[in-house]
Amino acid sequence: MERTKRLQERPITSLLFSFSLPAIVGILVQSMYNVVDRMFIGKFVGPLGLAGVTLSFPVMLVFMAFGMLFSHGAVSLISMKLGAQKRDEANTIFNNAVLILLSNHTLLSIFVLFNIPLILKLLGATPDMYQHSYDYLQIVIAGAVVSAISFGMNNFIRSEGSPKIAMATQLIGAILNVILDAVFIAGFKMGVKGAAIATVLAQICSALWVLTYFFKRDSILKFEWQKMKPQFFIVKKILTFGAPLFLMNVVGSLMQFLFNRQLIFYGGDLAVSSYGIIQSVSIFIIMPVIGISQGMQPIVGHNFGAKLYHRVKEALLKANIIATVIVVLGFLAIFFWSEEIAGLYTSQHGDFIVSTGKAMRLYSLAIFMVGFQIVTSTYFQSIGRPYYSIGLTLTRQALALIPLLFILPRFWGLEGIWLSTPIADILSAVATAFFIFRSLRHLKDD
Repeated sequence: MERTKRLQERPITSLLFSFSLPAIVGILVQSMYNVVDRMFIGKFVGPLGLAGVTLSFPVMLVFMAFGMLFSHGAVSLISMKLGAQKRDEANTIFNNAVLILLSNHTLLSIFVLFNIPLILKLLGATPDMYQHSYDYLQIVIAGAVVSAISFGMNNFIRSEGSPKIAMATQLIGAILNVILDAVFIAGFKMGVKGAAIATVLAQICSALWVLTYFFKRDSILKFEWQKMKPQFFIVKKILTFGAPLFLMNVVGSLMQFLFNRQLIFYGGDLAVSSYGIIQSVSIFIIMPVIGISQGMQPIVGHNFGAKLYHRVKEALLKANIIATVIVVLGFLAIFFWSEEIAGLYTSQHGDFIVSTGKAMRLYSLAIFMVGFQIVTSTYFQSIGRPYYSIGLTLTRQALALIPLLFILPRFWGLEGIWLSTPIADILSAVATAFFIFRSLRHLKDD
């Protein structure tokens, strides 16, 4: 009751910072799994090891997609139910979501483990990349269920108004991952296997923390076995609300696959290595924006459920302002220091650093527009308009980026691949602006 009252009465700016700052810190720390792994691999294994891990990333995005489908879909529903003072219904949604989240990751990981050679062949693994990709995937996928608990279920902690606890989960895992990367990769010289082992062990510790919260702490949401029995209506709503982020990650996985195949064709293994570095840098810029949108989500959901629409609009506006400031700063950093940033990920010098720096600048030309797109997409999900989010996702990735990825390289070669992303971002930003202004005009009518 006290948490719900706080979400509906405290000033929006104060709420947004109190929810977003832990989310930003937590998600930045979470992104360190990716960033630190690639730094250690680039420095101690080399560009081919980095290329091998980059090639396997589409598979990880599929797991992430299913995790977001069930966890974020349920979070939107839980926030609105708690905002409407329907705690028992929120708990039923939570328990249904936990069951389908863990069941899905178990079945999916079994399927992938038995088909890794076929998957890598489809991904276009070259002989030089193959073993690195195989070693990494085999270990990380074996820990997929643990990841579902540490990352997926952690979103439920945030949904009930405990962002600091959720941040602690991510801090525990990320700090351990950095330490274990140093031990297994730099110390024991275990290469990409060491990176994968470090990731899984860190996630196990985070998962134990999450389970302890729900079993022992004074949480609103509780495990109740009788409420885990799947209810068709609830599962359908979870899938509907989680569909935008699921689709975003599935299409993202497809885009990673197509990017890698085009890069191999036009630039070879080293172009894929460059893409791995660019991805890592982009993630580090985008993750704080996702933290802002995650912090905004329960605020918008609770206030929308309580019909406090003026607070909904204020939260959206302020979240967009903060997100835009973050991505503009990231854009400036890339524009002025791209080669220095690339040098953090490899012990090589000369042409590889120069070409990676140039590719990073081209790829990030319109990154300053991405904050607005992410926050607005999350807003639509938070107020129960998931199909708007789906439309925006499809506009950027499927309708714009895929055609550009095949058309531009015919004229500009490898540079055309890098330029396809900023052009797609511009087109998507226009579509996003159209949808959000149209929606806000009619918000009172809702």
